[in-house]
Amino acid sequence: MRASFSRVMVDGLEATREVARGAPTLWIANHTAWWDPLVAIVVSHRLGIEAHAMMAQENLERAPFFGLVGAFGVRRGQRRDGADATRHAAALLDRPGRAVWIFPQGETRPAHEPLRFHGGAASIHARAPRPGAWFVPVGLRYVLGDDPRPELWIAIGPPARRAPEVDATAWLEGEVQACLRRIDDRSSTFAPLWPERSSGRDLATAMLSAAARWIVHRFGARLEAAVLAEPKRAIGPADLAAAEHADERPEQGEIREPHVEPETPAQR
Repeated sequence: MRASFSRVMVDGLEATREVARGAPTLWIANHTAWWDPLVAIVVSHRLGIEAHAMMAQENLERAPFFGLVGAFGVRRGQRRDGADATRHAAALLDRPGRAVWIFPQGETRPAHEPLRFHGGAASIHARAPRPGAWFVPVGLRYVLGDDPRPELWIAIGPPARRAPEVDATAWLEGEVQACLRRIDDRSSTFAPLWPERSSGRDLATAMLSAAARWIVHRFGARLEAAVLAEPKRAIGPADLAAAEHADERPEQGEIREPHVEPETPAQR
């Protein structure tokens, strides 16, 4: 993200930190770019919480890296898969410090179109196994300026413990729209998501980036294959190690010689 955006500005991050760490949170955001699920993960990381993001299954299959960092897929237009994804999202809201991000527009839409949220967020919240989950509205804008790289603006709205009983979807849409208006007004309370780097940090970042490129080149194909095999959960090195050793187990019917410990002098 540092390399892809000329700057990343955020408002409302500190005001949300205590709630996000003390309870499960359901984050509701507009959806204008494929970047959005990764933005969700990065913002949550800055808060020190665990994050998961719902995204279209076809996008997850095209970019399975997202599955490694907390995204899970839903197939649009398939009612059964949508119900499964809703239950999965709700089940994740089971502990403080865990966040689930959803994008109720269901697909990427031009930034200044009406939001037109689909339902489902209230159902996820109602099914959460731990009572007291909070809604957190978020507005996202990608803005082109003089720099060839775009700017990213993030406005986080005030958390709410529950939506109104009547038309929760319209209420959430209004909350996100209010966040987008704050971005359009360019409030002075926006601040960089992270401090400017010093030259020393630039060198360290370059070294880490080189190491990351080597890891992706060496293990990327295996990681992507593992994610595609089961995209609705994050897959890490432990899973890959188990898969590697799976073929070392004896085949059914195969007999291996028992291992016999050598006798000690006393036993002789």
